[in-house]
Amino acid sequence: ILFTVLVTLIDQTNERTIHSAEQFTFLYVRDCHKKFNMYLLYANRPKNSSRDYSIHIDIYDKQSLTYRASFLIPLHHLFLPVHRVATVLHIPHDHSTLTDTCACEQGRCMKYIDEKMTARTFCQCHSGWSGSSCNIRHNCTCSTDSLCVGTTADYRSICVCPLHRWGPRCLLS
Repeated sequence: ILFTVLVTLIDQTNERTIHSAEQFTFLYVRDCHKKFNMYLLYANRPKNSSRDYSIHIDIYDKQSLTYRASFLIPLHHLFLPVHRVATVLHIPHDHSTLTDTCACEQGRCMKYIDEKMTARTFCQCHSGWSGSSCNIRHNCTCSTDSLCVGTTADYRSICVCPLHRWGPRCLLS
């Protein structure tokens, strides 16, 4: 199965601002022992030291654009100018199940699947919505056959492209 792995730097406020995002395509037989390096930057410098930040990772089946799972990695050393995070992701065989422990206005409540965060939930917002409760409307500029999974702090759409499309807004084929 070909996967899209979306890695975002978020703050843990009600807006749940996405400061930066990177994504890559993962194929087990090709990439199992490959290391992926990326740099996620804070939207504002200096960063707001009164906020908590985390790395949020979403995994999608690239062929069907089906959501598979999410991971959360809290950042504990915010005082460092550089924070290096290394993790191993175990992608489940089937997609994560819904839960009803959070109140999502325009989305669905999901559980993180990593062992340390199994009790934590989050709202996975429908296209055009963001925020910790999916109550903030935003304009999405992704192609119609792709997934719009949010916008960054500078209002750029984050798109997950289907197999035959690519580019930041999935407009190239």
